[in-house]
Amino acid sequence: MFSAGREKFLSPKRRGKLASPGSNLPIRVRHLTWKFSRREDNANFSYSVHAPNLTSNEVRLVHRLWLRFSDLVSPEELHHHDVVHFALDEVMKELEDGKEADVAARLKEHVSKNKAAHTPH
Repeated sequence: MFSAGREKFLSPKRRGKLASPGSNLPIRVRHLTWKFSRREDNANFSYSVHAPNLTSNEVRLVHRLWLRFSDLVSPEELHHHDVVHFALDEVMKELEDGKEADVAARLKEHVSKNKAAHTPH
């Protein structure tokens, strides 16, 4: 039985699996967006496929890549979503080529650097 009150104690990965389209959860639960507050922060959890919350840095990075490649792929019209889709496809190719450990290590390093950059010193 699904209990929204207990869900906040599950990892994001587990919540995602519970909310996946193939899960046994009723459809109304899979599309639930749930909020809870603690003293330190507010957290939003979506139990369905949703657009990511991009930071201004991430938006600027996509835009920089879009600007850089727009002329290079001319006369094709390039959209920001094309840049994102291409980058994601490239990561998937690396995974399919057996480079999962390398990709995971680079991602872990990226997450660590971001966390360090946003931690007050």
